[in-house]
Amino acid sequence: MNLILQYYLTYTVVSELRVGELVALKWENVNMRERYLSVEREEVHIRERLDDGTISYKWVIEDHTKTYTSRYIYIIPKALDILENVIRIRDNKNVSSDYIFKKGCDHLNTNNISNALRWACKKAEISNKSTHKIRKTFASKLDASGAPTDEIRALLGHTDAQTTLGYIYNPLPKEETLSMIQSAF
Repeated sequence: MNLILQYYLTYTVVSELRVGELVALKWENVNMRERYLSVEREEVHIRERLDDGTISYKWVIEDHTKTYTSRYIYIIPKALDILENVIRIRDNKNVSSDYIFKKGCDHLNTNNISNALRWACKKAEISNKSTHKIRKTFASKLDASGAPTDEIRALLGHTDAQTTLGYIYNPLPKEETLSMIQSAF
C-alpha cells in the first residue's frame, strides 16, 4: 500500500483533526506508547498579490491552531496500526522528516490531502468525500454512539458547542433510527 493511501487512511481514523492540523503534525507530536497526538500547529494558506498583478499561493505552517489552543487526542488502535505501517514504509525507503505526512522534500499540504482523498474515493468507487465531510461524519458517529457533546467539541477543537452542533447529523439508517425511537418508549 502506498504512502498516500496510508495518509488517507490515517486521516479517516483521526478525523477530529482539521486537515491543516493533520499536515502540520510532526513525529514529536506522537506518543505511540501512551497513544495520543499533541495538536499544536496548522497549515495556513497565504495569498499574495505579486508586483505583476498575479496572485501567488503558498502554504505555511504556523505554530498555533485555528483557535490558538493546543489539544491532545487519543490515537485509536486502527490509527496506531496505520501510523506504525507508515513508519515501516518510511524506514524501508530511508525517508526521514520531522513531519509525519511528507511528499518529496516537503510536508504534504492540504491540497495534496484533498487530491489523495479524491483518488482514494475513485479507487474505492465511492462518491468523493471532503476532509470537512469526514470531520462531520466523525462528530455525527460519536454523537449517535452517545458521546457527550462537550467531548466531541473538545476533540474537534471547537471553542463553542454551537459550532459542534452544526457538524452533527444523523448518520444512522432509517431503520436503526426508528428502532431507537421505538425502544425509548
